[in-house]
Amino acid sequence: MACSCFQVVAVDGQKPIDKNAPITKFATNEVVFRGKLVKVDYLDSDTTEKRHFRRFVATFEVSRVWSGAVGKKLLMHTREGGGGDCLGFSTQVGSEWVMFAQHVKAYDRFLPDGRGGQQLWSGWLDLLARDTEIIEPAGACSDTSPIDYAIKTKLLDRLGEGRPPQD
Repeated sequence: MACSCFQVVAVDGQKPIDKNAPITKFATNEVVFRGKLVKVDYLDSDTTEKRHFRRFVATFEVSRVWSGAVGKKLLMHTREGGGGDCLGFSTQVGSEWVMFAQHVKAYDRFLPDGRGGQQLWSGWLDLLARDTEIIEPAGACSDTSPIDYAIKTKLLDRLGEGRPPQD
């Protein structure tokens, strides 16, 4: 199953969304930054029957910030990408990204298992205490992009200058 997103063109007679317009508003929990992936710490030894994707903590060196209180280093909890659900991202150390992320509290997410029960899809509660605050990617259909794609699609132009990370 391939990852695909849809665009809301207009809601209730509102003006259509312009994907070329400057991005000036962010959700209150949103963190938006440009950074280089400098370290990947895997939290699972390998994928298991219980978990579809390996989880990891990504360490970024941050160079620009558009939203959120972000320092020069940022730790993000996430998982390997793939599987068609658009979550997670590449673990190639040295790659540079424009990341749209969010503050969330540790959780477990379940999906129907097809037999009337549920199966664990993703989560953190086997590693972190419930309600531990973490930063994770904003999810499917966000503007998170490798830097070359962010330049090609003019995402950086739409975000504007931004600011340096906090000390």
